[in-house]
Amino acid sequence: MINKYITNWIPVAEAKMIVLKYQADGTYKKGQIKLSSYRWADPSDHSKGYLARVHVEGGIHPELELGDTGKKVAATSTPTVIAQWNPEVMTGSNSDECINTTVYYNRENVDEVKSA
Repeated sequence: MINKYITNWIPVAEAKMIVLKYQADGTYKKGQIKLSSYRWADPSDHSKGYLARVHVEGGIHPELELGDTGKKVAATSTPTVIAQWNPEVMTGSNSDECINTTVYYNRENVDEVKSA
């Protein structure tokens, strides 16, 4: 079961009212809808109170769902070959050092150079 959220971060009182409304009209049952953990509306000024999102069990009413809950997993990047030794191109004194050299990069930075 994948949990989804149906509201963005809103004041806790509004989120509680949405939960009660959807339970009362039968859109969701008690175990299918809940509040997220709270977070500060302004971390430097706690007098502004908390915010929360309304989480629901996914797939019951997909038209209400805005996105998935939980931490996002960073996409892993695979190395891409941008240069390999080519005997027709590489000439001169350093061509022996360039034999079987492959350069890998991720996110536009050179990560490592490997030589055989």
